Amino acid sequence: MLAIYNQKGGVGKTAITINLGAILADMGYRVLLIDLDPHGHLTEGIGLQDAFYPDDHEPTLFQIMVEGKGRIRDVITKAPNDEFYVIPSAYDMSLAERELTLARNKEHKLKKIVAEISTELNFDWVLIDCPPLFGNLSDNALNAARKVLVPIEANHQSVRALNLLLDQIELFERGLDIRVDIVAILPNKVVQSGVAEEVLTKLHENVGPALAPFNLRKRVVLEDAWGKGVSISKYEADTQARKQAKEDVVADYRQLANYLIECFGR
Repeated sequence: MLAIYNQKGGVGKTAITINLGAILADMGYRVLLIDLDPHGHLTEGIGLQDAFYPDDHEPTLFQIMVEGKGRIRDVITKAPNDEFYVIPSAYDMSLAERELTLARNKEHKLKKIVAEISTELNFDWVLIDCPPLFGNLSDNALNAARKVLVPIEANHQSVRALNLLLDQIELFERGLDIRVDIVAILPNKVVQSGVAEEVLTKLHENVGPALAPFNLRKRVVLEDAWGKGVSISKYEADTQARKQAKEDVVADYRQLANYLIECFGR
């Protein structure tokens, strides 16, 4: 289980979760994505817009996780255009931060319900798309996964935000007396520029081995794929330039997938 987390918005957590999940599924793994963000961008980005506003009789992740109603298997659905499965976010997840604040064992809610996933539903990979803030939902993701991938943009603001994030994770570990392993700090949406080179050098000096040995490049085709409700794996490019860009992105994500497979010993 892996949480994709950074409290800074716009670093590409959702795109990484979707496309990493798709590549892992293409490699033969049974993959589940959990959309823990109240905004539901992952849910929308894989073509499940209707799931964000379910019928009254349909269970939601909020009801199961926060209110203790129902079973987690009842909200797992197949992605309509991809080979992975997903637990979508729904509009009621916007209540979760407030409701969890005074809840007993508030950091353990997700850990409790995903135990059913691990023991009964046989997923090889569970990827959690976290909301962009320090809060109860992100705490639940870190506690459940105990392993985190941190996407970061190659700009100075992201470096400052990273230092805050690392301090926050350390405080969280102390508070619960647990260990959260940072599997990698992953430069994402990287473009060739003097600022990017300077930031990447600074990151290498500051975080050393925690920095992934490769970057994910910024590509417009990722936005095109998201807009069509598919992963880059299933995206149908309509020009030669887009076809080449798709091949480049797929190669980047295969490199990430292989890196994580090695890290996890799979």
